[in-house]
Amino acid sequence: MHTQRLVIALAALVGLFTCTLPWLKVLNQGIPGIEGDGLFSVIAFVVILVLVFIGNKRQLLSTGLKRAVLIFGLLATSFPMFVFFNFQSTLSDTKASLADNPFGSLAMSAASVAPGLYLTALMGLAIAFLAVKSDLFDRSA
Repeated sequence: MHTQRLVIALAALVGLFTCTLPWLKVLNQGIPGIEGDGLFSVIAFVVILVLVFIGNKRQLLSTGLKRAVLIFGLLATSFPMFVFFNFQSTLSDTKASLADNPFGSLAMSAASVAPGLYLTALMGLAIAFLAVKSDLFDRSA
């Protein structure tokens, strides 16, 4: 298997793993990415794994496959970013509505973004980068 395909496949597997990590924390209770919108990232990473095994596995990805992997890598990144911005918006709206409540700030401080969200987005970006940077894997150099 060509190095580019292997590295992208490994990154997609790591991306699948990051979807099982907590994306959000509320009262020290982790909410994994696969519960909710993170399922879309799982699907994108699975599609990337399938795409890597299409065609001659001993060659770089073809132009069409590179584009497809790029698109699905960016999609895998867009879902955690959507969750992040939606969570931040909901958090700020809730803080505003609880401004007069003495326990409101305490309750809101118990909600946060967990590392799995950032790692999933990072893996999607890494896959998109690896798909377009073929010269990193050029064996003739």
